[in-house]
Amino acid sequence: MAISFNKVVTNSTPASPLSINPAATANDVLISGQVCDFTDASTYSITGFDVIARQETTTDAQNLGVNRKKAATGSEGALSITNSAARAMIGFILALTGGDNTTPEDVTSVVANNNVGSGSPATITANITPVTDGCMIVAVMGTDTTASTDATTTFSTTAGTTGAWTTQADLNSGFNNIAVGTALQTTAGAITVQGSSSFATGNAGRALIVMAIKPAAGGASVFIKMVGNNFRLAGSGGLA
Repeated sequence: MAISFNKVVTNSTPASPLSINPAATANDVLISGQVCDFTDASTYSITGFDVIARQETTTDAQNLGVNRKKAATGSEGALSITNSAARAMIGFILALTGGDNTTPEDVTSVVANNNVGSGSPATITANITPVTDGCMIVAVMGTDTTASTDATTTFSTTAGTTGAWTTQADLNSGFNNIAVGTALQTTAGAITVQGSSSFATGNAGRALIVMAIKPAAGGASVFIKMVGNNFRLAGSGGLA
């Protein structure tokens, strides 16, 4: 079964907890991304989600986190993203249809971070090597600006091969900047993913979290066997 982007729901009003209703389809893989303007080792949690990665950037202050739910019920309603220090945050929940509901991550997710402030555009790369054909590559970038300014983020593949990237959400509020992009990789192989953020003033550190979500296993194959002058269908278990 092919994996595809379903939807993303965002909340760019800083709050703690942060409320988001994913309005997803049953069995969607859900990915949350959230960011706050602190570096205090505080953690993020959502009922029913596993922690994928968390990265702090110290250029100004940024705490970026990604969590994941293996299989949506389709009736979650509003979900609360909580921060262990009650830090106000912004974020999103992205839904992918057709992902593996047992072990969604094809390989271990990767994290890159750069605390050195850069002028606009600020870029960062991360390397990941999926092993299953047809994975959806998901990249979440936080831009740690030294001024209260909106960052505009894009994603690209600078080595290896994927389909075109789409920035599915790009959120800003004061010093908080987070974006998520997706690209389908038809044939598995090593890639370098780049996030690039542009902003009007100041410098910025940056963090990038990259995941490869593998597709669910396909259905049974169907074969056609000719018996005399008739055709007979048989499943992948063998011909009748």
